[in-house]
Amino acid sequence: ENGNILYVNSYALETLGMKSMTDDIREMSVEMFEDPASRDNLINMIVNKEAINNVELRLKRSDGSYFWCLYSATDMIFDGQEALIGVFPDISERRAAEEAARQSEEDLHLATEMVNLRLHNLIDAVPAPIIVGHKSDGLILYANKLAMEITRMRPLTANPPPKTVELFADPEVRKEIIKQLEDKGRVETLEFQMRRGDGSLIWVMYSGSEMSYEGQPAIIGTFADITERREAEAARRQTEEKFRLLADNANDFISMFALDSRCLYASPAIKKLFDYTPEEFVGQELIKLVHPEDYHFILESNAIGLKSKDGAVPRHNFRMRHKAGHWEWIEAASTIERNPRTGKVSHVS
Repeated sequence: ENGNILYVNSYALETLGMKSMTDDIREMSVEMFEDPASRDNLINMIVNKEAINNVELRLKRSDGSYFWCLYSATDMIFDGQEALIGVFPDISERRAAEEAARQSEEDLHLATEMVNLRLHNLIDAVPAPIIVGHKSDGLILYANKLAMEITRMRPLTANPPPKTVELFADPEVRKEIIKQLEDKGRVETLEFQMRRGDGSLIWVMYSGSEMSYEGQPAIIGTFADITERREAEAARRQTEEKFRLLADNANDFISMFALDSRCLYASPAIKKLFDYTPEEFVGQELIKLVHPEDYHFILESNAIGLKSKDGAVPRHNFRMRHKAGHWEWIEAASTIERNPRTGKVSHVS
């Protein structure tokens, strides 16, 4: 009725470090409990006849040390009175092992966080954009500073968080990346258009591979902005198409020669002047077509073109062999062409 203890066996006394039952034990004094609230809770459960199963308590021994016990009790009649019989085995070692395991997990988690932090700091210092995305749904798990700057994506903590699929102007590209990873285990120099966070498009060259990121299957990739190169290639193709259209319909013979004097292009007018078809003329060496006494005129004129700002070569006359074998005098106007990016001589037209 009042929660007082009626009997304690010798093993219980030994566990408490006592030789006989004292008033402290009999009355379950507050001094027996490390946490007084746990005493009040236990007495309320006894008085209210609540089920008491595996209640963890921290009790004090007679020498002042504390131990953990697991208290369980059930109804009985003792000396004609309704009572509870309970057991409280010492579980201090188990609790210590659990605490050590918990501390070990915390230490491991802290160590992992520190390693990840160092890794992130290291990757942030890499002068290349790096993105890690979840393999299944493309959720972006990590992106270094340069990747965030180039892609202009919203923060990874945004709601909803960004996904890699949002970076593809053509969503089919991600399927191609997954396919290459499954077939070859990696993706190398894949070119595609990337859609940035502000909606603008850039061309990138992408390489990636699979990895495990914080226990999750992921794809790590890096990319380079090749927009200028792609635009230059497109502009060059457009210029070449316009040049070919004009050259193919011009009455004058138009040609392009490599630095080793091989013909790279010959317009259809070559047929009227020298009876060669363009296909026959392309690939031939100019030094074998020009009269031996006149070749130095070409070299001298080209030398002047190399020194001029626009590459213009002075008009010069020389003899070229006709397909029939005789020589024909021609007047030529040439230009030294340079690579717009490197400034190096590419050909003579």
